[in-house]
Amino acid sequence: MGPRLCKLSFRSLRDLFLLLILIAVLSSMMTLHMSSYLPWLQSQPELKVHVDGHLNIYRSLQLSQKREDGSRKRLLFHGRKKMSEEHRALVARLLQLEEQSLPLKTSPIVILAEGSLSAVKHEVPLLESAFSQLGAKVKFKVIEDSDNKDDNVDEDMYATNKPTWRVLMCLNTSRPNTCRDTGQHLDQRDFQRMNVIPALHALLFDPQVMCQGVGSTGQWQGGPLPCYKLLEDVRALPSSQPGDKSGGGCGERTMWVLHAGRQGGQPSIRECEELKQLTKGPDWKAGVAVKLPPRLFHVGVQPLMVQFHVLVMSFSPLRLYLHSEALTWEGISSYLSKKPQRSLTLGELQQLMRDSRGHQVSMDQLEEAIVDALLLLESADKHLQDQTHARCHSCFQLLEVATVFNTSFHPFILQIKPYTHTGKMASLNEYLVRQRILEDLAAMLVARDTVVMDIAKGLGELGLTNLYNEGVCNSDQSFCLSKGDLIFSLNNRREQLHHGSFIKLYPSTAAVKYTHLLQAVNQDGDEVDDIEGATDQHSSTVELHSYLLSLESYFAHMEEEETIEAYDDMNVPIDFDGITSAKSSARGPNITEVQSRVACDNDPASMPYLVNIVTKPSIDLMPEFSPLTTEYRAVVGYDMLLITVWAFAKSCSSQARLEDKHGNKREANFTLGIGENRISIYVVDMSHADPWVLNTYTLIIERQGPDYQQTSFLPGLPHQVCSLTQDCSLRFLKTSSCGLKPVYQERSWARFMEKMMSLPQCQDGDVKGQWYVPCTDCNDSPSCYWKQALWQPDTCSYKWLPRGKVQQCFAGKKVLFIGDSTNRGIMHYISERVNNTLLEWDKTHHLKVYNNLNNNTTTFSFAYYPQFWLPAEHRPVFDKALFQLIKKNSPLENSTKTVLVIGGVHWLAKHHIDVVIKALRREGLTGVQLVVKGLGAGFHQPVSGVHCLSQKEQQRFLSHNQATLKYARQSGFSIVDTFNMTMARYRDFLQGKCACHFHRVSMTKTSYNPSNAVGSKHSLSSSYSESSQTVYHVEGEINAVYSEMLISQICGPS
Repeated sequence: MGPRLCKLSFRSLRDLFLLLILIAVLSSMMTLHMSSYLPWLQSQPELKVHVDGHLNIYRSLQLSQKREDGSRKRLLFHGRKKMSEEHRALVARLLQLEEQSLPLKTSPIVILAEGSLSAVKHEVPLLESAFSQLGAKVKFKVIEDSDNKDDNVDEDMYATNKPTWRVLMCLNTSRPNTCRDTGQHLDQRDFQRMNVIPALHALLFDPQVMCQGVGSTGQWQGGPLPCYKLLEDVRALPSSQPGDKSGGGCGERTMWVLHAGRQGGQPSIRECEELKQLTKGPDWKAGVAVKLPPRLFHVGVQPLMVQFHVLVMSFSPLRLYLHSEALTWEGISSYLSKKPQRSLTLGELQQLMRDSRGHQVSMDQLEEAIVDALLLLESADKHLQDQTHARCHSCFQLLEVATVFNTSFHPFILQIKPYTHTGKMASLNEYLVRQRILEDLAAMLVARDTVVMDIAKGLGELGLTNLYNEGVCNSDQSFCLSKGDLIFSLNNRREQLHHGSFIKLYPSTAAVKYTHLLQAVNQDGDEVDDIEGATDQHSSTVELHSYLLSLESYFAHMEEEETIEAYDDMNVPIDFDGITSAKSSARGPNITEVQSRVACDNDPASMPYLVNIVTKPSIDLMPEFSPLTTEYRAVVGYDMLLITVWAFAKSCSSQARLEDKHGNKREANFTLGIGENRISIYVVDMSHADPWVLNTYTLIIERQGPDYQQTSFLPGLPHQVCSLTQDCSLRFLKTSSCGLKPVYQERSWARFMEKMMSLPQCQDGDVKGQWYVPCTDCNDSPSCYWKQALWQPDTCSYKWLPRGKVQQCFAGKKVLFIGDSTNRGIMHYISERVNNTLLEWDKTHHLKVYNNLNNNTTTFSFAYYPQFWLPAEHRPVFDKALFQLIKKNSPLENSTKTVLVIGGVHWLAKHHIDVVIKALRREGLTGVQLVVKGLGAGFHQPVSGVHCLSQKEQQRFLSHNQATLKYARQSGFSIVDTFNMTMARYRDFLQGKCACHFHRVSMTKTSYNPSNAVGSKHSLSSSYSESSQTVYHVEGEINAVYSEMLISQICGPS
């Protein structure tokens, strides 16, 4: 009898169906109930982004970014959800515009060059070299003042019905009237580019326009240099006054740059009286005199003159780039006479100034001066209302910006002129620089990447999704982007993917600093055109400023989310644009010479070896380098904070990689913390999908401390008492003095200490203070005993609690730490204080609980935040990280027996305080003790992969820190302010990329009895005997100071 088959009746099917419905309903109810306890799943009110040309969208976007859980969820949502009809229509519109602005893939890339015979002779080979590697063909036409011409161009190429050229390079840019046929090409297709912007070109040849002001006097390029418009007479020049030392008149010997006429002639250098005589001559027409600044920065005996190369990809609205390669001259007269010069990268220029000044010099002022000048020129063009120059929104222009610096390294722009193609170049350096500039330019001009989805997501994030005529608007049509604005946005994004050595100046995430200037120069400007008539034209920079800031911020956030890299320390996001200064300085001025000395070979036996290791600054390796020796040591002084390392493989089939096998090829920058710094160099075989490590070389560089020359401190001997508020090499307090200052009332360190100890205990952790240190001479920092240094306010004193009091205070407490590695260092320090010793530690970047401290009466736990190395979809937001930390330590007592400590280097902000308060209310923990550690010093060295903050940015963090801590105090937090104390001694950092660590855990061996340990899990293990055990110690005097302040805030005054 065969097997019996089960047959389902109609009733059984109905019952099964009802059962499935019941299960689905129960599942939905459980999900809804559980979601109320999950903070990162709670619904958030959508941030309404009202895009208005007269409002600052940038602030709105910043607000949305601060709501981390909401913004990141929206980003994931945009990437995964099915595209709505509205977004589908937006993408279709953008695809249509991108198709119009890009040539067909099958069309040839033809570059036309027009110019004089000399210009064509010398420039066409450069153009061919730059464009040919991109599959382009260069054709040329010789245009002289006469009608004679010689070319290899068919006139049909210019026909508008079948344009075949992609880029027109006009080489006659050294005069107001450029190429003979230029005017015929202004109606070219959207994908055709021309290297002359007519409106900008005309302004550059009018020095009267460059002298911004009312009447005959003004400011040159809108900057600090005074200028005088000299027309038919010289009455505009200041009169000589006896004893005039103001710099305005001719009483003192002053030098002036004279820009004569409107023909763009080379300026000349004149003394003030000589200038007056010249302008009285019969041949004088008109000009502008610009007074040179005093105290110029010199190289040798002559002032340094630098010519920077600026690329204007759009004039109105502005899109601006600065190339990293520059030309320099020793003396302004050498520049004017075009004598041979040398080339210099921006990184090398920074190094030159750093060597002169003794600390890092930012290029921010230079970038600001260039952007300011171009914004003022755009404003001048708008106010002149000159209709003789047709608008060309697909035109671009290279500019040469001649600049000098004063001894404070403030830049002064003396001349902005079109990039010259006049023929023979003055030196090989100039030829190589031009070649690299044209190569980077070529990559930007012929790029045809599709960037529609990037722009569509950005517009969606800003609420600009409603199609209107040929543009898009926000929901209430209070702000619209025209067709031209959308093409501008597409080109802007595409160029960002191929900018090469061009540094983007505007628009950028840092461009918010130009808001006030734009408002000032356009305060009399017209209102934004009505959207009915604005759909096919380009807006001005001021009209798009807020929109561009928001879009750039969105792209920066998007790139940050998509980049996944693991670093030992993750306190702030990686610098995704690349650290230009770090990369440039890593090359070093002699890198070509270095590379020329280290030719590789094809011997298979050479594959595991290096042929050379080079450092800048140069250091003495012990032993001397040999390919067979893999470990080297060196000792460097306290002032060496950064070192660049080059490594070269002996075999042509191998590569040298720094940090790890996927690290930088050949060279990288490394911070040098006080003490030992280990640098690993891997020799890898790149013939495999995953590189094989063949050998590892190690550099152990010991950086000496600030008092390494000192012997043991003897308190009975007389010492000067010196105070330190801020280091002169990184000033962050604008109104305070810098450097060591003697405290004249105290000549004895012992008496000074007695006086300080007699002061009452500080009740708060943010009392204003400064460092005090005993020195032989306050003018000689190495004579100071920095291990004795004391952080001291004037009205109270931070006293350390005895160990017994600390143990008693922490007994029965659960202390929850959330933050980065600086907060983890505080936790390890307090663990050692509570536990008598430290037997267990790690560099956890996750969540960990230590429940065996203080004879098992104290629990510490730590959650690492922010985890920037994780993919976006796996990276917990602050609310979730805090929720996980609380649940891991449950149950928690709603009293001061539970302590929550938050803090980090630079990530902490007001909204984190709000998240904590909201989470504690939700969990019924409003009675716990709250402590916040303020911001700290860090990220001041140009290291690859980690952003480097300028001095201005460090100063802004001071205000940010003060505002955040004030808000935290109002929210019930106790405060431990670490910003001023770490910034004052920022050079005393210990090992770590971020230059933000002031602690280090060292391993020691000591005779140790487990029965004396207080609550260590090792002491509970029977496998441990009374023999010598490995124990750890937390080093770092600065970390100890603010850790003790935190103990005082938890335990109260002694």
